[in-house]
Amino acid sequence: MDGAARTDSRLWWAALAALAALVGVTILVINHSWAGATRSEGNRPVLVPISPCRLADTRSGGPIGPNRTLQPGGTIAVDAHGTNGQCTLPTDAVALSMNVTALDATATTYLTIWDDGPMPNASSLNPEPGQPPTPNQVTTPLSGAGGFNIFNFAGTVDVIVDVNGFFAHHDHDDRYDTSAEVDGKIAANPGPIGPPGPPGPQGDPGVPGPKGDNGGSCSVSENGYNTATLTCDDGTSVVIPLLLAIEFIDSSGDRAGNDLDGPFGVAVDGWDNIYVTGYGSDNVFRVTPGGVITEIIDATGDGTGNTLDRPIGVAVDGAGNAYIVGQGSDNAFKVTPGGVITEIIDATGDGTGNPLNLAEGVAVDGSGHVYVASASTDDVFKVAPGGATTVIIDATGDGTGNTLTAPWGLAVDGSGNVYVTGRLSDNVFKLTPAGVITEIIDAAGDRMFNGLDGPYGVAADGVGDVYVTGHGSDNAFKMPQ
Repeated sequence: MDGAARTDSRLWWAALAALAALVGVTILVINHSWAGATRSEGNRPVLVPISPCRLADTRSGGPIGPNRTLQPGGTIAVDAHGTNGQCTLPTDAVALSMNVTALDATATTYLTIWDDGPMPNASSLNPEPGQPPTPNQVTTPLSGAGGFNIFNFAGTVDVIVDVNGFFAHHDHDDRYDTSAEVDGKIAANPGPIGPPGPPGPQGDPGVPGPKGDNGGSCSVSENGYNTATLTCDDGTSVVIPLLLAIEFIDSSGDRAGNDLDGPFGVAVDGWDNIYVTGYGSDNVFRVTPGGVITEIIDATGDGTGNTLDRPIGVAVDGAGNAYIVGQGSDNAFKVTPGGVITEIIDATGDGTGNPLNLAEGVAVDGSGHVYVASASTDDVFKVAPGGATTVIIDATGDGTGNTLTAPWGLAVDGSGNVYVTGRLSDNVFKLTPAGVITEIIDAAGDRMFNGLDGPYGVAADGVGDVYVTGHGSDNAFKMPQ
């Protein structure tokens, strides 16, 4: 099949697929078909239904390949022509009708399925963690080599592809009617009048009415930070509060006897729930978008003797699990959305002689690894989802003379790179998933007489740019990557 014929076929199968999705039926070939403007001869793609067969399965250990779970930002290629999995498809198939199922997503993500060339800016499925197996009807053209691609945006996810039909070329002749002939046949054979349809959309606004009488004018003057005065010609005046911020929690905490004292850390999850640590009240609250306030952990910690003292940092993963570090109790806890509390690291650190003391920062990556900064021991720990704990950086810093003292702030970008601030060493380090450590800024700051002193906070945006605050130097820096 030449390139022009395949391009033409893609246009036709796309139209056929849209029609099938609109009316909810399978497209079949009949003896007399309706076409566009003029009669012509050539190839047109036609849907050929088949008994469903499994073409691909990324789950490991199964009888059908590729047995390779989709990784964050990963793409797999699937061959369709010939025999693959349980399917045998002809080499003249130009597109597939498929049922695609997503399983075991570890993060909110989307899947994109396309033939070749640049990936379209569209999603085919939108799986989320904890969902049951999520199927979706997908129609995709095939590449010149007879295959297609599946891309995963975030987290890991398994995909099953079942084929229920393919589009192949169909030779046709002048049995197709022109649009004028179609209009004539409809006019000659009108059907019964159907029931009235639903009301149509609201019409455009009408023409503005005539101008009313002049009722005078008013002026506004600001009184200060949060009020203004509205004064009108008739002598009336009103003081107006200016809404600059909304208080969503105060010292009364959940108003059920659990107070909030010395709030320090704050985080927001993917559902806009807000988490606030009470440094002085030894607790953490969750505030829903509707304003419901719940104490999710208090000084008793996990309730089995592992207490929480001076919670300072909090982070939330894509599944809604919250992670809290206790500065005074030298530990960190995981709190699930269902309220299950687990101590994931304690004062013994990695259990091999590297203790956790004065826990400060906490962060979590897309794979569920939790990072905890130990300011007193100059270490940062990585806690795997299974509980394995390792030191990923210590006082030696990058090992080339750039040391780390009092690690404080932590952040993780979308590629899994970890960023650590050294509060007393006046620097920031980048740690790649492969373990490569690089000092990305030091006390010299931008090296244009703007130094960095006492860095506390650090953050990374979606394109990998890093931001750090200088607590002692009263400034902040951006480091483009």
